[in-house]
Amino acid sequence: MLSESAETGTTLSVEQIKKIKSQHENIKKLKVIILVRDAHLSLLQTENKHLSAELNDSKQLNNHLFQMIQFLKQRVKVLEIKLKKSSSFFSSEILMRQALSKEEEQNKHFKTDISKLKLSTISTSNALEILRNRTSAELADSETDSSDKRDSDKKKSSDESDTEDFSEEDS
Repeated sequence: MLSESAETGTTLSVEQIKKIKSQHENIKKLKVIILVRDAHLSLLQTENKHLSAELNDSKQLNNHLFQMIQFLKQRVKVLEIKLKKSSSFFSSEILMRQALSKEEEQNKHFKTDISKLKLSTISTSNALEILRNRTSAELADSETDSSDKRDSDKKKSSDESDTEDFSEEDS
């Protein structure tokens, strides 16, 4: 079972032909495996590119987030300073309001005292007016009494003189 090759002029045995066919089949299988592996490698490379791009995006996002965190830390520091300032302002504001309310309370007491003084002044003024009126009335009464006394004294003296006149005429 020898077979002669027309091209080369060599003779091959059946076993050799089976081996060649087997090797040929193995080469075809290897070619398919290589094609599959090349396709798989191509897919892996594409996936690697996508993953690299995602990694770069993640790095950029990470950098951006880091910058945002730094900015927020600075902002927090600024806000803490402002908070301290405003809390001291509010503390002073509270102290000022307390002082103001104390002053208002004192003003109420002063107003009450002033009102009492006004009432006292009015009542003193009224009392003085009453005393003036009484004094005027008493002065008027005493003047009236003294003029009445003078009148009565004049009358007595004129009565006496009349009586004397009558007695002279009788004699």
